[in-house]
Amino acid sequence: MTNIMQTSRVLVWIERGGVPVECADFQAWAEWMACEREHVGDTMVGPARVSTIFMGVGVHGWLYETALFGPGQVGGPVTRYRTRADALIGHGEHVERLKAME
Repeated sequence: MTNIMQTSRVLVWIERGGVPVECADFQAWAEWMACEREHVGDTMVGPARVSTIFMGVGVHGWLYETALFGPGQVGGPVTRYRTRADALIGHGEHVERLKAME
């Protein structure tokens, strides 16, 4: 029987200049995530917060995520993106949608 830990590989990523780069060193990735990770977007619209982050772990290439927090946003939509550019556009769209509801 084959040990799954010997055959599986977890893909983790860091960003360099806004570009995702695969990171083969899990310890280096963990340190980068603890210190360097920044929001792609973090905007308050009234009491609601639109937060877009680089996740650092991609499932099928989805490396960025926008989530909404605040009143009426519990369990709200989570949107994922493959590129930083798409994440920035999506963040702006969520912000504009919330502003239109004010």
